Amino acid sequence: MTRRFVCASFVCAVFVFSGCFKHQEAPRQLITYTTITEALANVNTIEELNLHSQQLDSLPDAIASMVNLERLILRDAKTSASLDVIGKLPNLRVVDLSGMALDNIPAAVLTLPRLEHLYFADNTATNLSDELTQLTTLTYLNLDRTPISTLPDSIGALPKLRWLRLNNTRLAALPDSITHLATLERLYLRNARISELPAAIGDMTSLEDLNLNGNPLQTLPDSITNLSRLRNLDLAHTRITALPENIAQMTSLRTLLLVRCPVSAAEKTRIRQALPKCHVAF
Repeated sequence: MTRRFVCASFVCAVFVFSGCFKHQEAPRQLITYTTITEALANVNTIEELNLHSQQLDSLPDAIASMVNLERLILRDAKTSASLDVIGKLPNLRVVDLSGMALDNIPAAVLTLPRLEHLYFADNTATNLSDELTQLTTLTYLNLDRTPISTLPDSIGALPKLRWLRLNNTRLAALPDSITHLATLERLYLRNARISELPAAIGDMTSLEDLNLNGNPLQTLPDSITNLSRLRNLDLAHTRITALPENIAQMTSLRTLLLVRCPVSAAEKTRIRQALPKCHVAF
């Protein structure tokens, strides 16, 4: 039996799902409460707590007793209260703190031993703590639309990271250490301020999707052609005029976007001939 606790407006509810039901919806028991404290009286089986967009004077002490909590959603919640209680939830796998006007990732979050997905978009943070490396189980990190201008060198020490979102940030450069993310499959940097990529970007051999749309890039490192698994490369609205000579070795590439890039007619022909199985858009 699992429970999912959801708070919407002023009404809180616990949804209880029992058993395994094939091809049909599991029956659910709906219990309505008028306060969060009342709803949290029995917390041992709650796996998800959703306080999306709530106005919270404080986080209830009972949250610390949710020993089986795996998902905590505080997206767009309004609170000035301490988030230290999060550190008492060792089974958390997903934490969503997007849109909370936070100027840093709470220290309590950085100690979670099983955290896999961290949503921190639409906050006010301008940098990241080196303590991020404590999140050794992290696979997904979303920092979209935060005003961060630099990444710590420690970003390359996240051994299981597969998905990194940095769209609409103020990043002007990437640390060389980012190329140590051997498991990273998706890197999104749309509308950042990147003017140059690390020379060793070709070491990120697990990359499948790379989005650099809207950055002031003029050239690409030759090593980018070593990304043998790369399937989608978005360079639209950049200042790229040409691709590396050995682009033909990127045999997994299926989509290449160079829309609104100052690429000559001769270079367009060369690219199309080098990548006959790839959809190329200029």
